[in-house]
Amino acid sequence: MRFYRLVLTDQDGVERTPSSLGDMPITSLKQDGTFNPAALNIEFDIPVFAMHQPSGSAILKIWGLSIKDLGAALNLNPSLDGKKFTLISIYGGMSAGLPLANPAQARLLIKGQIFQAFGNWIGLEQTVDFIIMPQSAGNSEQPVNYTLNWLKGTALGSALQTTFQTAIPSATFEIALSPRLVQDHDEPSVHGSLIELASYLNPLSKRIITDADYPGVSITYDGATLRAFDLKSSGGPSANSPPIHIAFQDLIGQPTWIAPNVIQAKCVLRGDLDLFTEVVLPPSAVTTTSPAQSNLAGNPSNFLTFSGNYTVREIHHYGNFRQPDSSSWVTVINMIPSLPS
Repeated sequence: MRFYRLVLTDQDGVERTPSSLGDMPITSLKQDGTFNPAALNIEFDIPVFAMHQPSGSAILKIWGLSIKDLGAALNLNPSLDGKKFTLISIYGGMSAGLPLANPAQARLLIKGQIFQAFGNWIGLEQTVDFIIMPQSAGNSEQPVNYTLNWLKGTALGSALQTTFQTAIPSATFEIALSPRLVQDHDEPSVHGSLIELASYLNPLSKRIITDADYPGVSITYDGATLRAFDLKSSGGPSANSPPIHIAFQDLIGQPTWIAPNVIQAKCVLRGDLDLFTEVVLPPSAVTTTSPAQSNLAGNPSNFLTFSGNYTVREIHHYGNFRQPDSSSWVTVINMIPSLPS
């Protein structure tokens, strides 16, 4: 069955729940772990992107809360001085219950800070909407001090480690950058947001490493883990981990071209994919004998138009819990053919 769980915490880490739910968590499961047929309906649109290519904020809508919760929008809006704010974690995927469901893929989709919350009441429809921004990433109104002290002869990875530890000490860091990213002069810089820092580093790294297939430094942040990497060819996130195999039954429809050298695939909602990790598309639904293959020759829907190894470049999660069609609980991934090892 479809699974979701929403966790709201204030700036001090204290969990909050809507008054209409009492002390019950906002989730699709009962306390014993079984599916809750009375779970609230939610909708979400969550982009996952590299910071030098921003794709907007995430949005979430919760249906069926009380008028009291709607009136104050749960009092989740941040204060003007930035001292009061609310964090939200959205977990999603599938729970046990259906034959092809894989609960192991149900993980954290996003952890961020509520930038705006507002309630609405039209006829019988009562909703609360949220706009979610990356936690502590910084913006023009509330900048974060990303001071990069990149000294001559120092690798960028070690300089970024210090920058991240100072700016976002609560995050987990994963840095895998080429040792060739070394300057022949000091290059200090100060940035107010991760987007600004990433937009500065990506073109700069391409000027240092001029290989034709080098994509430059990418930075991602889901609110919990801060990653800086430059793909498998330089020791990125796929270098030391096996590729993720996407099962045939996890795909919804056929992968298709959307841009030169970029394909798009739609999967059942899952949280186990990260940007720039390697995935393997299956060749077909049947991998047995030649006679078995030939029996399916008249049914092209059993075979994929693409197969093999690809690198994830962009992820987008879409969900409408109560909408029954298969495209209403999905993860859409854009991929390029994997670089040779």
